[in-house]
Amino acid sequence: MPQNSAIDHLIDDHESQAEQQAEARQQADRRPDFGRAHRGSVYNLFRHFQSLLVVRRQIIQPISTITHAMSRLAEGDRTIEVPEMGARR
Repeated sequence: MPQNSAIDHLIDDHESQAEQQAEARQQADRRPDFGRAHRGSVYNLFRHFQSLLVVRRQIIQPISTITHAMSRLAEGDRTIEVPEMGARR
């Protein structure tokens, strides 16, 4: 019965391949998902950049403008208008 032997051999090969594929899938499942981590890092970087823009626009820029005006007042320029005077946010 050489045909039975050949069929048994094919079945054994198929089972072996299936086991190897299952093991490869299990190993892939154990690996960390770096794609998700990278997306999170990019998102966090974007949020930090956004925060820096807000801080610059709402805090640093007005302080810089007021400092410049105060310097001109200290030099004796009484015609300068102090920006942000009375501004509340």
